[in-house]
Amino acid sequence: MEREEKLKEREEALKTREQRLEERKASLIKRERIIAERERVSIELGEPQRPLSKDEQKLINETLKVYKIPKEYLFHARIDPNTGEAVIVTNGGKKLRHRKGGEAKFRLTEVEITGELPKEEMVWHEKLNQRIPSKGLFKGRKNK
Repeated sequence: MEREEKLKEREEALKTREQRLEERKASLIKRERIIAERERVSIELGEPQRPLSKDEQKLINETLKVYKIPKEYLFHARIDPNTGEAVIVTNGGKKLRHRKGGEAKFRLTEVEITGELPKEEMVWHEKLNQRIPSKGLFKGRKNK
């Protein structure tokens, strides 16, 4: 009898946990909808996007050349109306500004351009009991 009662109590506890989980999921979905609605409103209130002129397109292409960014990794580009600079965002999330005829102020890494981590060759290390990059395998070792 006691065993059956304990089983019933556990089942009820599981049901209440599942109900709480469903309620949390529903509240998260509700929050996401509210946030999405706010974003839609803010986008609608923002500046309407217009097609770029030839000069603006040339400035963006110049920026891509100067910073050595392939077009496929360009996330968004626009021209700042106040300063006349090209504002570029890459797939890696790097935002940069460039004036016409200017030089590159810094060099972008592959991760900043593509947003993908470099794939390194990994080797199993018995002493550490984990995988490590093969470059670091012989680092710091001295021949005696």
